[in-house]
Amino acid sequence: MNREIKFREWDGLNMDMFPVVSVNYASQELIDLNDAISEFERFPLMQYTGIKDKNGVEIYEGDIVLYHYNKSYNDNYDEYEDVDTYKKGYVFYDNCSFSLKGESEYTPHLINTCIDTHEVIGNIYENSELLSN
Repeated sequence: MNREIKFREWDGLNMDMFPVVSVNYASQELIDLNDAISEFERFPLMQYTGIKDKNGVEIYEGDIVLYHYNKSYNDNYDEYEDVDTYKKGYVFYDNCSFSLKGESEYTPHLINTCIDTHEVIGNIYENSELLSN
């Protein structure tokens, strides 16, 4: 799968999200659109997943996503039930893939979920309260 590699950063001091133009791993620095240089530790770096939501919004690490969830078995996995519901989760990168973590212990890989129903509704820095429902 070919995907565009790009990043954004969260500036907690100014409470704003910025696209990152360049990442220098040797010096541990980021350069944003205004040619401002910042350090990795100071500003969280979020990678683009290569996936857009149903509205065409790019999905990044740290985004809170409303997603379609079809559970085929109950929690004990002994009875089949076909339940369609929507859940919220945030995007994170682990073991070479992007996944969703949120309302249940089940963490689907982002690419394996029904992408055409996903909707970015915020991010963990500006809207963390969305995950506490």
